[in-house]
Amino acid sequence: NHTQIQNNQIWYTVSNKLPIKINQSSGPRIVSNEYDQASGYYIITYESEINTIPQSYFSGQSELTSVILPNSVNSIGHWAFALCNCLADITLSNSLSYIGSYAFESCDLSSLTLPNRLMDISPDAFKWSSISHLEGEQVADDGISLIINGTLAAIAPLGINGEYVVPIEATTIANAVFKDCYNIQNIVIHDNVTSIGNEAFMNCLENSSI
Repeated sequence: NHTQIQNNQIWYTVSNKLPIKINQSSGPRIVSNEYDQASGYYIITYESEINTIPQSYFSGQSELTSVILPNSVNSIGHWAFALCNCLADITLSNSLSYIGSYAFESCDLSSLTLPNRLMDISPDAFKWSSISHLEGEQVADDGISLIINGTLAAIAPLGINGEYVVPIEATTIANAVFKDCYNIQNIVIHDNVTSIGNEAFMNCLENSSI
């Protein structure tokens, strides 16, 4: 139950029934990191409210299987959950407004629900992950395209199978959105698109057409 989580806590589950070890070089000091019998989660409790998941904070925690973030978290740093190969479920903060580069690289997430307050995301935030489906008010009807204020900001990398059609509500394509998307064979861009960012199609057009 997300409402039970305090703003100075992160809840998580693991595959090896051992608490994870976190590098304490950044972020609030950890007060405790213990298993909670009632909830079935390990709970990290900090000395103060959590606003940011720092760069590489959980990176490489291969035993991590699920995470619930408190609603106070407004940003996720670069590589924050990168190489968490068994991470199959994460509940993001309702206050989240920023997600950094390769935040979920190599995670085992198949879908991700994005909060409505998300305003900025690195286009490679989901790169090399298993994400094939996105949910949230800013996600287009195709279930793979994140549109922020008219800009195609990111896509679910494994949600594309052959042809990709830019959603009609997108008028701008952000930098590097399709970079390294080798599974695209054809991209359809409608007449409403007035701007395409740098490196938008880098390394994906050798065997593709627009």
